[in-house]
Amino acid sequence: MLENRKCPRFNDFGKFECEDISLLPGRLCDISANGMRVVFDSLEPFVMKNCYEATIRLSKFNGESISLLVFPEWRFDNNSGETKNVQIGFSIQHALEYEKFLSYIDSLDETDKIDSSSSEDDLDGMDITVQFLDSDGEKDSCDDYLLEEDCECQFL
Repeated sequence: MLENRKCPRFNDFGKFECEDISLLPGRLCDISANGMRVVFDSLEPFVMKNCYEATIRLSKFNGESISLLVFPEWRFDNNSGETKNVQIGFSIQHALEYEKFLSYIDSLDETDKIDSSSSEDDLDGMDITVQFLDSDGEKDSCDDYLLEEDCECQFL
């Protein structure tokens, strides 16, 4: 798996709250200046192509909340073993309290930095379903499918 990250990721823990996505808070797993990975135990139906206003409460920020605009970039349904949850990768849009968020990222310690080679190991042993969507968001066949610029690959 090729990492294409512009900014380093950090292990972190916090709450992710957005009632349009889930009535229960999600668990923040890792974070960077450009995005975050959040785990949910349950989801509301939501549109992957919309921006959402979310509030995050970060572990190392004394529980203070930060409001951000986020955009879901990918989704991964983990159905392996007894673990049933959904991971969503969000990009962070430069709005609301983005400067406050960046000051938090700057305060993170190098010891929390995630080695990019470890991200491949996160998916080992998990059942992965890949769904291809055409430019209208409709499901498309995976047989001999060539990725084009007007389609989206969504991990389910």
